[in-house]
Amino acid sequence: MSALDRLVRALSAAGTTVRTEVIAGLTTFLAMAYILFVQPTVLARPAWTARAVLTATCLTSGPSPTLLMGVLAELSDRDRSGDGHNFFFTFTVVVARGTPWPVAARRRRDCRAAFVLVAAFGVRDRRARAVPEPMRHAIGVGIGLLVTLIGLEWSGIIVQAPGTYVALGRLSSSASPPRARNARRLAILMARGVKGALLIGMLISTGAALALASPNLTAC
Repeated sequence: MSALDRLVRALSAAGTTVRTEVIAGLTTFLAMAYILFVQPTVLARPAWTARAVLTATCLTSGPSPTLLMGVLAELSDRDRSGDGHNFFFTFTVVVARGTPWPVAARRRRDCRAAFVLVAAFGVRDRRARAVPEPMRHAIGVGIGLLVTLIGLEWSGIIVQAPGTYVALGRLSSSASPPRARNARRLAILMARGVKGALLIGMLISTGAALALASPNLTAC
């Protein structure tokens, strides 16, 4: 029996198919690809170059944690550098408090090492189970709202404003109408229960952005 046959049989035993897993993987990648643009923008502020941050983000998100999560732990999960940690590192620790970035980087390295130890001994899982279920759902919603806010800002639908922090942007700009149409398209596909709705919407949006040479149209 070939490796492909064993894979198909294993997926069948788990109640899924190769097609389902491929679509799920592509959807997850496209839904998370925004991090490849956000992280260099945020972390390039203290000292590093955007190219260095982009390379580090790719290496620490794909080949190592995500692949190992699937191969060793047999979990359909993905891992990447956290937005919250990077925003806190840049704007709170380095910018607001004036901590030299090498010092802040060393402290964050120590925190990540402690996180690995906590996860290795199962403390992380016990802590996660101790969090009330409504709060666990709220965390997911909060992350989704953060990603939505980034997409709305990059597409020009909302802009920074004093007093209210955000305000409605210029909807007549080149990026806003296509972005709004893509959001409406996604909502319709998901409401109709179309399989791969997110993947279809993101592919259409990305194709339109490439055709019009406007990377802002791909903001999600």
